[in-house]
Amino acid sequence: LYFVGTFEEFKDLNQIVKNLKYYECKNFLDMANIVKSSKFVLANSEAKEYLLDKILPKLKANNNTCPVYLTPDWFNFEVTKEMILKILAQHIGEYPQLRLGVQAHKYLDMP
Repeated sequence: LYFVGTFEEFKDLNQIVKNLKYYECKNFLDMANIVKSSKFVLANSEAKEYLLDKILPKLKANNNTCPVYLTPDWFNFEVTKEMILKILAQHIGEYPQLRLGVQAHKYLDMP
């Protein structure tokens, strides 16, 4: 289980998820290739533009059905809540692999 992001984010999440390994990407292409080869992706909404512009189109072009989980940014919750709802509303038809992260539905006022 690899983590791609800042080392500070990794340290925070690694306190909860103990079996994480940090992967330092050389560039965005390296990151896209890691995501492309993944069986599971969990992304926070700060990666929205990169997710919509680079990762999802690459997955679609390669017929990759890897689920992509969106999770709220708990430090900026109201902004990311609206962003996640907008992403789902506008893009779920085009990218059916989009999913909500664990327990995110509760914070988004969804059953």
